[in-house]
Amino acid sequence: MKRSTYLLTGLIRLHAELGRELGYKEEEAQKVRENMRLVESVIKLVEPDYDTRQIVYLRRHQSNKVVRKRAHLSRHALAVLREATRPLMVAEIADVMIAERGLTDISVEDRDRIRNSVYCWLRDNDGKLVTKHGRYPSRWELATHS
Repeated sequence: MKRSTYLLTGLIRLHAELGRELGYKEEEAQKVRENMRLVESVIKLVEPDYDTRQIVYLRRHQSNKVVRKRAHLSRHALAVLREATRPLMVAEIADVMIAERGLTDISVEDRDRIRNSVYCWLRDNDGKLVTKHGRYPSRWELATHS
């Protein structure tokens, strides 16, 4: 039976947080790796049988710059589709949303994150609020209920 202690739990959390820092700070990677090795050695002192490879690195949640809540995303996407004169691709919808928010210096990662959020919302509401046309690139418009 494994012995679970506050010390071991704290060390595991510290190791996971150091792993997160490893991904964000490339210039300090060597120092972070050394700190991780030191934490692993203390874990081995406390619990010799513990496998440190099973520790999952923590990732920070990065907020979406255009939409703060999911309801804002749906209202904004519906407004864009209402104003559109033709079916739009996901990238076009996201670009209109970004432009309406006035975000000019947005990173590629943030743009992709916004496009992914828009796509997931459209996919979840396909046949309910919106209709998909074509396979790739898919174009979306408001659903017409008769």
